[in-house]
Amino acid sequence: MKTYITGGVVLLMVAGFWAEGGVLDDFNRVDTDYSVDSGTIGNEWESTGSVTWTIQNGMLSADHNVSGEYAFYNRSEEICKEGTGGFEICADVIGMFGGAWAGVVFNYQNPDNFYAIRFQAGTQTYQFVKVVNGRISAAVSRKDASCQFAVGAAYRIKVICREPYKISFEITEAGESTVLNPTTVGTDRAGAFKGGYAGVYVRSAPGSARPDALFDNLSATVLAAQSVE
Repeated sequence: MKTYITGGVVLLMVAGFWAEGGVLDDFNRVDTDYSVDSGTIGNEWESTGSVTWTIQNGMLSADHNVSGEYAFYNRSEEICKEGTGGFEICADVIGMFGGAWAGVVFNYQNPDNFYAIRFQAGTQTYQFVKVVNGRISAAVSRKDASCQFAVGAAYRIKVICREPYKISFEITEAGESTVLNPTTVGTDRAGAFKGGYAGVYVRSAPGSARPDALFDNLSATVLAAQSVE
């Protein structure tokens, strides 16, 4: 990755594209109570849904006693904005028990409207989903990952969008380069969302004795419009 400063604006080279602005959070700060307040979690994270979130031992997690589809987004910058070269979002995601769903969120509009890439711990299942007016459906749903997504193991999810509604995504073991998902591109042909924010996703089950998922090392980058040869 190359870095330049021009006119007071920091430009990064990401995947052959100039990047301008973004969000970076490793959650390495003091433990917090469960909260929806960005003042508690820090770095302008916010939940407008009913679930609360916490930082414990340098990782982010959701309250595990509330069931439903939940997104936690970073409001500091609109990552998925129009008039740019797209965006790239990465995060380390850990499913904490078999059947738990977890992933990353993009084009977040509100608690009932967003896209997500997610996997199910203890299975070979991964999906590109959209939640529209609170209803979830899959643009991509596969059960052919090259191995099971092990419970308690960290996986790196990377999402790249350079064209509206066309999403490239890769899931690797954290710190490794082998892509585990044979299907790496999906398109929302209905074109549900433009613009919006980046964040993390969990489908929480009630009555769990531990968090459904843990999150770490999130980065979300706005890609500049022009590529660099």
